[in-house]
Amino acid sequence: MIDYPSSFADIKIDETIKLIVLDVDGTIWENSFNPNRNPPFTRTESGDLLTGDGEVIKLNPGLLELLNQAKEKGVICSLASIGDPDIVLSIIEKFQLKFVYPQLGWNGKDVMIEEILRKLELEDGIKLSDTEILFIDDDEKELMKVGERFPGAKLVKAP
Repeated sequence: MIDYPSSFADIKIDETIKLIVLDVDGTIWENSFNPNRNPPFTRTESGDLLTGDGEVIKLNPGLLELLNQAKEKGVICSLASIGDPDIVLSIIEKFQLKFVYPQLGWNGKDVMIEEILRKLELEDGIKLSDTEILFIDDDEKELMKVGERFPGAKLVKAP
């Protein structure tokens, strides 16, 4: 089952959630997928980001509050997103966002989440079940695919 909140502020992290995995394009930031983004990436006075191509990238309203809520509750945050890792991580760094074992590339997001779980267990000794995962994406097909692989995960369509 997919939840459809009207805003990031409506996403509540309960005590069962130990890992939040977010998509990037259309989820962390408002902008849709653009495989041709180029550096340099610079922050504007308004806090947005300007690419070398002149695209303005804006974080989705309420995202920072959601990440702060997760931090306060000790919830791990990671990424599973399609795209060039070097480009995406450069943008994430410019926004001063931190994620654990971000997975970026061309694999399916279900495969990326599996890799996040593997790294958490191998590197940090943290073993999580699918009922402890919250996955947020703007693409319903990706949500459904992740839900098939992790039937207990909480799935949220990005507002």
